[in-house]
Amino acid sequence: AIYEHFRGNYRNVEKKKELVMFTNCHGERYIEMFKRDSDIEKIFNIQYIVSYEQLNNFDRWRYTFKNADVLIINNIKNYNDYTLENLKKILKKDALLIVLPFVRFEGYWLPEKYKRLKYFGGNSVSYFPNIDIGNIDNYLTYDINETIIKKYFNKCLTKLKSIENESDIKFYDFFIENHREYPMFRDNYHPTMNMLEYIGK
Repeated sequence: AIYEHFRGNYRNVEKKKELVMFTNCHGERYIEMFKRDSDIEKIFNIQYIVSYEQLNNFDRWRYTFKNADVLIINNIKNYNDYTLENLKKILKKDALLIVLPFVRFEGYWLPEKYKRLKYFGGNSVSYFPNIDIGNIDNYLTYDINETIIKKYFNKCLTKLKSIENESDIKFYDFFIENHREYPMFRDNYHPTMNMLEYIGK
């Protein structure tokens, strides 16, 4: 959609436009899709900034935002400099702002306490039950309360819908219609390519 929009508007402009993607680690995958499925690199200089690595470095990127013709960003609320309200004050008047969903879902995992592993990073194992080795058998044979699990799952669905409502990309119905047939998340913060491909197309 971005490529088609600017291909028509800037067909005869020799100088490339500036596309800035300020997102979490999912952004790299979206850029790969853009390059795979279009000639977007003929129209844009693409700059990908990993958001969580730069949340305290706004001054370093201020000019990059001001110079952007397209800004693709997650809806960041806890860092004032990067809120949509603040960024709109410094963006070009004709800049295209696209709010990309930070898609996450905890409904596939039990609502319990977790612990950080010593020898595995969070990207490898995000959720590991906070149990001691002597309690593993009891944990594996514990009778799960189905009512609590369903209630928690529905709560997470509500959260997923709210994430969609705060973005420019619709994905919730796709998830509802397909999550029983295809894996959608490998952990609570990392969707599978099934979800990423849908959002990125």
